[in-house]
Amino acid sequence: RQRRRLSMCLLLFLIVLPAATADRSALTSASKGSTSAVLATEGEQEAQQVALVHSRGALALTAASDQAQGVASGMFFLPFLGLGRDMLKIAGACIICMILLKCMGKLDCGGKKCNCRRCKCCARRLIDIGWDEFEAFDVVVHVHSVGDIQKDGLFGGKEFKVRIEFGWSKWDTTFTKDCVWNQTKGMEVPQGATECTISLYSGGKWESRIARIVLETKKDMVDKGDDFWGNKQKLKLEQKGQRVGTLSVTFHKKGSGAAGGAEGDTAGAGGGAIGAVLPISGVEDDSALALEVSKEAQEMESTPGFVKPEGKWQDDLKVSLLARVLSGELREVNQKNGKELGKLYIRVLQCNVAELQGDSMKEMMQKQMEKAKKKGLQQPEKKWYWAWYEDRKTAHDKTKWHYPDGYIPMISILRVNRSPERNDQFLITYGEDGAKNTLIYRRESGKGLEVWVEGLDLCYNECRRMVKEKKGKEDKEESALQRMRQMHVQWVQRNGMPRTDEQWTKWFEWLKGSNYDEELIRKLFQEIAAQHQQKQVAAAKGQKR
Repeated sequence: RQRRRLSMCLLLFLIVLPAATADRSALTSASKGSTSAVLATEGEQEAQQVALVHSRGALALTAASDQAQGVASGMFFLPFLGLGRDMLKIAGACIICMILLKCMGKLDCGGKKCNCRRCKCCARRLIDIGWDEFEAFDVVVHVHSVGDIQKDGLFGGKEFKVRIEFGWSKWDTTFTKDCVWNQTKGMEVPQGATECTISLYSGGKWESRIARIVLETKKDMVDKGDDFWGNKQKLKLEQKGQRVGTLSVTFHKKGSGAAGGAEGDTAGAGGGAIGAVLPISGVEDDSALALEVSKEAQEMESTPGFVKPEGKWQDDLKVSLLARVLSGELREVNQKNGKELGKLYIRVLQCNVAELQGDSMKEMMQKQMEKAKKKGLQQPEKKWYWAWYEDRKTAHDKTKWHYPDGYIPMISILRVNRSPERNDQFLITYGEDGAKNTLIYRRESGKGLEVWVEGLDLCYNECRRMVKEKKGKEDKEESALQRMRQMHVQWVQRNGMPRTDEQWTKWFEWLKGSNYDEELIRKLFQEIAAQHQQKQVAAAKGQKR
């Protein structure tokens, strides 16, 4: 509307302006002629009166055109039009500032890339002049839990996370409602990071920091040495001078010789093992599983009579170590409604299936013995099982461990994965009688979720690998024995049945020269000797008759 009014006023101004100019010239000539009106005739006076009337009309038109021009020019000063123009300028300036801030954020001026200490020469000089107090080093941080905190908000249960910062080196835990994490992360402490800031955040639509604590890296961590590294620390989280909660956290320095944590702490020990080589493969050095494996390996090595193997631990020894890690409490979850069924205690056992049958153990063991004899074995085969009990006392009792609440073979496990809807829950999918079943558990305090998931995944895959290799080895041995039996028949046809030690030695060397393993040759010898003994017994019975 303002544009339309403005265009109309401009059009009126263009129309009236030429007419007003002509009328002004006419008025000037009329005024000059009026000076000689006295000497003019009556006709001339009438003509002058007519000209005067026209001049008055011209003056009126001139006034109207001036008014229209004023209105047209006043359109540029309408109310709020200047304010709107200023607001547009301010908005444009804000947009430019936002773009500049975004560009500066991408530059990451306070990050690792812009740190002058990346230059080794600069880093050494800063140490030499005393500006920096320590060189960069690596740590493994294990966040346990936060206690003494109000977990329920105005709209129900809150979710919390912990953030740990050493300058540009940062790490956030996942959100959880029970304030129990048991999560581990390897971090770098950069040179020049004089403070370690630990903050507690509440989640929701907007994250908000509700408490924090600031530690001096040199004074509160480095200088304390073994009293700090590897031991669980209880830190007071405060906000505006008021205590909000207590954080339980353990810092492990790689290569340090820190002592173990308190008894019952499954992740507070083994600080000195961070810098050592892990005894088994497949475990990340800075993971929570690495801490557990290091701790249990130290306990196994300190057991009287234990002989530490050279190189990496393999096969049953590797599974035995993981079995010690995978022992502890979990919460069982109903698969149908997702409700918790209560706590239980997990053990990974190597035994014969008959030993887990409770009252039917003796009867089942006899069947297993007969089965073993048919295979030529002296003892029933032992396998690895995932078993669960009512509590720890029952699981480790000398008699009651034969009565588990349930068990599954480790080789029956198909996969282990975290639940997408919860960060404290994992699922075990296993096969039974051609069908797939699922066990659902939630981690309990003591071991983190990643310890259970990664440890169990490593354990059942090692069990599967051993079974697969054993089966392949048995197939190869059976095929080799069949060929060796044929060679034995050829030997008997040529040289007769060996009877003396000298003949058996020649027979042994002949098979060994055909690239057969000594163990297989002994196995064939035992088989031939057993057959010969059976023939002698049968012949003796025939003579008695």
